[in-house]
Amino acid sequence: MGLKKRLIRFFQDKIGIGENRDKIKELESRISYQNQLIQRVLPEIFPMTQEEKTHGYAFLKELGLADQPDLSIHKNDIMFRLSYYRTGGDLRRTLQAYLKTGYEIARDISSIANEKGVE
Repeated sequence: MGLKKRLIRFFQDKIGIGENRDKIKELESRISYQNQLIQRVLPEIFPMTQEEKTHGYAFLKELGLADQPDLSIHKNDIMFRLSYYRTGGDLRRTLQAYLKTGYEIARDISSIANEKGVE
């Protein structure tokens, strides 16, 4: 380790943030491990039962969409994974948040495109 890094580490330890630095590093390591585990365990497309898909279609109908799009979600879809994390693994709530966000984004982009005269 270079002199500069050793000095930085020394001063961090002296002012009390060295302990937090070490805890953050440990948490980052755990998160990395869990992410690697998820990557190995989950299939490429997040599995959903027919009941969960039916719930998703019903929610889309509530938003005013009559069609039934493909609800396949890739395991690395960050918007889905963030919603899944925030709901504590509640797939129904996750699916609602995911579909609502996607719907709102599509609606807003469509509105902007219409304003700009883009089809």
